Amino acid sequence: MAAPESETAPIDEHRPRKRALEITLRRDLNLFDTTMIGVGTMIGASIFSLAAITTGIAGPAALLSIVIAGSICFLTATTYARLGGLLQEAGGGYLWVRLAFKRHAGFTAGWISWFGHTIACSFYIVILAGGIQFLIDVAGWGQTFPIPRQAIAVGVALLFIWINDRGTVLTAKAEGVVTMIQIAIFGAFGAAAFFFGQSHPPSGATFDPFLDKGAGAVIVAAGVLAIAFEGYEVVAQSAEETKNPERTIPKAIYLSVGIVTGLYLLLMGTAILAEGWQTLAGDGELALIKAGELVLPVAGGFVLVGALIAGAVSALNATIFSASRVAFAMGRDGTLPKAFGTIHRSKRTPHVAIRTSGAAIVAMSFLPLTVIAAAAGMMFLLLFIMVNAAFLRLRRTDPKVRARFPSAKSDIVPVVAIAGKVFILAALATYSLVALAIAIA
Repeated sequence: MAAPESETAPIDEHRPRKRALEITLRRDLNLFDTTMIGVGTMIGASIFSLAAITTGIAGPAALLSIVIAGSICFLTATTYARLGGLLQEAGGGYLWVRLAFKRHAGFTAGWISWFGHTIACSFYIVILAGGIQFLIDVAGWGQTFPIPRQAIAVGVALLFIWINDRGTVLTAKAEGVVTMIQIAIFGAFGAAAFFFGQSHPPSGATFDPFLDKGAGAVIVAAGVLAIAFEGYEVVAQSAEETKNPERTIPKAIYLSVGIVTGLYLLLMGTAILAEGWQTLAGDGELALIKAGELVLPVAGGFVLVGALIAGAVSALNATIFSASRVAFAMGRDGTLPKAFGTIHRSKRTPHVAIRTSGAAIVAMSFLPLTVIAAAAGMMFLLLFIMVNAAFLRLRRTDPKVRARFPSAKSDIVPVVAIAGKVFILAALATYSLVALAIAIA
């Protein structure tokens, strides 16, 4: 299709839909690229904070929380796979809600999606800054050149805003390399922690009693884990930039959810086996790093710091990608100011959306880490509820969706997903009143 005449050629919301699609993004991504974008976002550095947070909430039954969160999110991932393969524009959940319901509902979904991704980016920035500061302090440079964590966070954010601004190919290739490094490190840690736990049983409790904190705590922990399973939203955002999206997007969504669920169970399970869940819960965001020092005394801590940095980098990279695509889609539709819907003439990237999202990410990185995680989890749960409702509506009103899914049995998955999300959201709302207030605001 023809490129826009100027670097900042906006879309007219009153044009017919086919003409609105003249402003398009370049299709550069294959199955590996889109899967790594999803996996990188979902693994991220979340495990380093969520391992301690969720075991502190649910004890060893946090493993059951992973299964519950992963299963419920797999249902919504099915909805994303269905719609992402058929409706292949940037925007993901926002686009589908806007097509299914009125303009105001679309704006609400888009705002929730954009804010959820933006605050998740802030979560990854804070974790990454902590890992870098850990290395600086270990090297002794922190005493000679004291650098505040917030300054590190801002520097990291600016770097990845620049990477995204350069283009999708650079974004995806960087994502794939970083994510594969992280998976290799986690696999090595899991094996070492398993054998260490077998030969050196911890003094504290491991998996017995399993439901030490009660069944309700398991549901709350599953809600906190919601931020860990939002990567399929990022995969859906890449549909307009993916080769053969009708086949690639569903495969990438299912692969990313399955890979991440397995990795989370491996990491948390072997860490509990190696040092006991009380120790894991008490070590905070450095829990897995300290577990690495325990099972691999010479280099384990540094290896896990490397995984933390790699994870935060991959998640930050992918989430900035997704946040900017939501803002781009909303600008292109006229839901946000039209400047957001422009693309760079030579780079073919939504540069205004990327830079504006980056500014918001930096601003929100000042919030406490636990509040960021809970608030982002609530926002994604709300978005996923709306997306499942959009599928139910589109199956009745959109000829393309109705032709692909004519049977009423297709409604079962989104209905069950909505019920599960509402249940988890209600439990999560009791965890942090501050996060609830942020989500409501």
